Amino acid sequence: FHDELKKLLHSFGDGCCFEPGPIKTPARALEKVVRRYDRQPSHLTDIIRCRVFFKDFKSILYFIEAVRFRALVLDDSSENARGHDSSACIFKFCGVKNRFSPGYRAIDSFGFRDLQMNLEVGFRDGKLVGCHEWSDSGVKRHICEVQVLLQVDRMDLSDRCSEYGELRNLAGR
Repeated sequence: FHDELKKLLHSFGDGCCFEPGPIKTPARALEKVVRRYDRQPSHLTDIIRCRVFFKDFKSILYFIEAVRFRALVLDDSSENARGHDSSACIFKFCGVKNRFSPGYRAIDSFGFRDLQMNLEVGFRDGKLVGCHEWSDSGVKRHICEVQVLLQVDRMDLSDRCSEYGELRNLAGR
């Protein structure tokens, strides 16, 4: 998953920075399942994750378009893909949370701003396979999270993430 994202990011040169995220700890996974998903572990999707930093919003838009070009984009009412040739797809868009949006209530994330994309991937024997192979036997699927941020936020992110975690825990989320 991370290798495929790095390939997409190669065209951005120095305009972006990729950070593989840590695998979610079992303690945090259990906490999230209980607090947010009514004890339904199948709803936990962000075990594999990463962060991508961009210099500006224009670069973020280009990145989203690059991911979209390699992803199945499904119609809300069906499992029929719309858009381009699914044989070239390696991701399926599952959701986007845009905390950059002016309409997003910043208080809900304690002022933290980012964009999170949930992308489903299929893999066999530890290697990604294209979406057209997902129905084959032996293919496992998982939803991964890509957190997209501005580079200016990278400097103090570790402090902000720590504060966010403490506030999230106090709020019981």
